[in-house]
Amino acid sequence: MKQQKFNKFDPSQTEAYLTRMHLSGQALKQVSSWSGKMEFSSCKPEEMVYRIDVYQPSKKEVGFFPEYDDHYLSFFRDASWEMVCGMSPYVVWRKPAAAVDLPDESLLYNDRDSIYQYQKKIVRYRILSTFIIPCLSLPSVLRIFEWRWQEFAWSGTILLIWLAFVAYQLWTLYRLKKEL
Repeated sequence: MKQQKFNKFDPSQTEAYLTRMHLSGQALKQVSSWSGKMEFSSCKPEEMVYRIDVYQPSKKEVGFFPEYDDHYLSFFRDASWEMVCGMSPYVVWRKPAAAVDLPDESLLYNDRDSIYQYQKKIVRYRILSTFIIPCLSLPSVLRIFEWRWQEFAWSGTILLIWLAFVAYQLWTLYRLKKEL
């Protein structure tokens, strides 16, 4: 099985990959914060449910590390989830599939409002993580006195593509809200 990197833009694809790896006897150990490379350790092949959450510090705890946020950890541990590792702002959780009686128990969030809030966090992170793109192209668009049409066209195209990406993300969120 080909090893892949942690996909920040499609957590569900990464969850499915981690489940397949665990079935083949490789349990996730950690994810490199810089490269996104996943490290695995040998384990007994069994069916596990992996879920990825977007961590936001609780009001009681201030910090960037979910492993030190007792309120956050207890919320998931009470539902029998095991924290595998964190890669800012994502946290990977797992649970044996045998411990799941109802389909809703395999989800981190199972009521409509919390599902929407979770999707909203993912969309916000996707947009913010690509925000550097318009920042890099904006200076050449704003240069009025040194106007070069090639540079303007290139920067404008990049800006339009980024705006289309943002519009698509917001449309996806709007569609999800209508479904819920």
